[in-house]
Amino acid sequence: MKFSFRVPGEHGTQGTYQFWSFERSRWRTEISARGYHHTEVGFPDHRAVAADLPYVPQPIQTLLELVSNGTEYQWPLNGAKLSVKNEQDGTCAVIKREKKNELQLCFDRATSLLHTVTDRSGNRFEFLDYQSIDGRMVPRKLNAYEAKYLVVEAKLETLQTLATVDAALTQPPPNAENWDWCENMQPPKLIRAIRPMMPFGAWRGFSRFWVVVGTDGRVEQGGLMDSGGPALDRAAAAAMEDWLFRPAMCQGIPVRVKTTASFAFQ
Repeated sequence: MKFSFRVPGEHGTQGTYQFWSFERSRWRTEISARGYHHTEVGFPDHRAVAADLPYVPQPIQTLLELVSNGTEYQWPLNGAKLSVKNEQDGTCAVIKREKKNELQLCFDRATSLLHTVTDRSGNRFEFLDYQSIDGRMVPRKLNAYEAKYLVVEAKLETLQTLATVDAALTQPPPNAENWDWCENMQPPKLIRAIRPMMPFGAWRGFSRFWVVVGTDGRVEQGGLMDSGGPALDRAAAAAMEDWLFRPAMCQGIPVRVKTTASFAFQ
């Protein structure tokens, strides 16, 4: 499938997102935008990734979640506790795994097709203009909102089943990094965190980092994604040196993963 997408705003961008699924646990993703290119090939036990940046920018991460919800959503979730309620604009289901992990899914009353997905923070995915493509009802327009502001919009350009697959698509991209992967992989969980000290003279800010969590649960390396100011960034980076995670697990085996860490100073 192929989407065109746009990130609005003064520093926004636009580009294309393509995804191929070859067989179970085999896929390829290509994202091309101004200033960012990302290629990923998935295998049953690892991912081969080549990208311009060592992290996925937040608008691109939102795009990936938006497309995933719109085209591959599996409902109900296994093991989820479901409570269903009716609302004036359609039938909605609240899917709740944990107190902090709750989603509200709303469906069109006439067609039962997914219309919106909203989280506890008010972030919302919207799916419009369903059409039958290759025997499957899919939304042609997808929008992501944060605090009622449009942050990503995507349009489905192509969805089809290929008679043959180009062998080159299944090969890892040049200079790719390999990362362990498995179905139902358990992400790392922070079990010991040192709070950063507020630097003298600092007022408030927000710092966000990408970090690699090793098999021993410690931060191996990382880098700045969003700066709260030099002093705040240094304080956050120093605190992370003593953090300890329960490492990510693949089939009971600890693996290295890349994740993000955020700090709000006030």
